[in-house]
Amino acid sequence: NSPPPIAKWGFPFRNRVYYGGNPDTPSVLYYSRKEGGREAVSSTNFIDVDSHDGDILSGWALSQDYALIFKRRSVFMLTHDKNETPILTPINRGIGAVGDRATVGFEGKVYFLSENGMYAFDGNAVRPLSSDLTRRVSLLPRQSLEDASMWVDSQTRRIYISLVKGPGEKNNEIWVLHVDTGAISRLEDYQVQCSTPYEGRTLVGYTVTEGGTEYYDIGVFDTRDEIGNANYVTGRFETRWINFDAPGAEKLFERIELYYVQQGSYNMTVDWALDWDDRKSYSATAVPMAPTNATLWGAGNWDSSTAADGFPTRQWDEKRMRTVRIDLTASTQGVEARGRCIRIGMETAEAAQPWRIVGMLIHYSDLGLRSEGIDANNA
Repeated sequence: NSPPPIAKWGFPFRNRVYYGGNPDTPSVLYYSRKEGGREAVSSTNFIDVDSHDGDILSGWALSQDYALIFKRRSVFMLTHDKNETPILTPINRGIGAVGDRATVGFEGKVYFLSENGMYAFDGNAVRPLSSDLTRRVSLLPRQSLEDASMWVDSQTRRIYISLVKGPGEKNNEIWVLHVDTGAISRLEDYQVQCSTPYEGRTLVGYTVTEGGTEYYDIGVFDTRDEIGNANYVTGRFETRWINFDAPGAEKLFERIELYYVQQGSYNMTVDWALDWDDRKSYSATAVPMAPTNATLWGAGNWDSSTAADGFPTRQWDEKRMRTVRIDLTASTQGVEARGRCIRIGMETAEAAQPWRIVGMLIHYSDLGLRSEGIDANNA
């Protein structure tokens, strides 16, 4: 088995994970082992989706007990047989989806944006939503259609499509489809570039310009068609379970050296959990991402004020990479970080402040194999 291939998108379906959009094999749909092997892809686990037609895979959607696989100009239905073997059935040739963000499922139907208009699949056939939408789509810049993003507001029963209306190269208008009536509304000057559902809400990534500088932000698109501040949404990154190529060996984890780029004086919480069957966090610690003291090297624009300890404050005024050491020992954390594998999480509620993980080093001691049934503390 191999790890998942490089892919533009992936989705879980019937105890497997499917991957598409590999740049070297753009018409091949890969899938994982079933049940416990969702991140293992066998060399034989793939489906050639009409690679001879010169088209490429463009997206996917889930609805009821099936999934749809899209190319730019065709649609396929993905199901499983009684042995959970994938079956791919052609649904339409000539109509497809422009991208993986331009599809959405709602109440048993899949809605998607095509180069030829807006369409819906109800489980039986692909049908255009209206001749008016077909006409409107035909007037859009063709080169920007793949950047369109769709989402659903189930409370108001509306489907939103953010797209490029022109001029410009980024999404700058939202079309609103009222599901019950078929009516269409337009929201101008909304620069929403992407969207995702989160705990009953829709988070959107959008661009804003202040002082002549354009930057990206995250907000909540509410039922009043407004983008609210999303700072209260916790930003979190979590590693996979790490076993260091020795899944059966007992390990004593000693410390983490975390490398990141920061700008801003706030805390990041780092937590860790041990072993596959123990999903709770063993411990956590708050890491100051912008300490008041820094070692002086080279020339730079420094804050020359003096801290309470008599040493220069020496605060950087630019983004820089920092390293922080997190001690995992019992003397520091009150509990020994001992197990076969470790998972590390990093988060901050200060979503408006930028930070970026560069990498980490995990220091540990390999204690050798431990037989099943032996308590870790007595091994």
